[in-house]
Amino acid sequence: MIDGTSVDGIDVAVARLTGAGHADAGVVGFSDDGAPVRAALLRNASRPGFRIIALGALANLVAILANGGFMPSSPDAWLALDGVARVPAGEFTNSVLAGPGTAFAWLGDIFVLPRPIPLANVFSIGDALIAVGAVRFLVVAMRRPVPPAAERRVPVRAGA
Repeated sequence: MIDGTSVDGIDVAVARLTGAGHADAGVVGFSDDGAPVRAALLRNASRPGFRIIALGALANLVAILANGGFMPSSPDAWLALDGVARVPAGEFTNSVLAGPGTAFAWLGDIFVLPRPIPLANVFSIGDALIAVGAVRFLVVAMRRPVPPAAERRVPVRAGA
């Protein structure tokens, strides 16, 4: 299910997975529910960082669509993270181990955020780009606005 909203002028699309949580839900989510997310990214493309976020989302989308709705995941990355070269079972995942026939494996989850770092996990170059874009947006949004040159006070020197 997709909910669209606007927060401080930023168009946001929030995706929530509904259903049994089986692997086919990932394919449905990307083919049907991705349109509002893409629309929100396009609407906000002029904001700082959003083009980087869109590039990361596109990289992830290419990897997932090229692999039948599953994000390829490096066995070496999982081995480094969990000590076992497999995608963890028992929770919803749209990941599958990459192999010799995996399309765009280099766009998959090939990097590791190791333990004991909070939220330790494997991640893709697309995920990294999304994070960089989000940080850029936040940094720019938190800076003080600089007044236009006409509004700036210029100190007047005595005798000038």
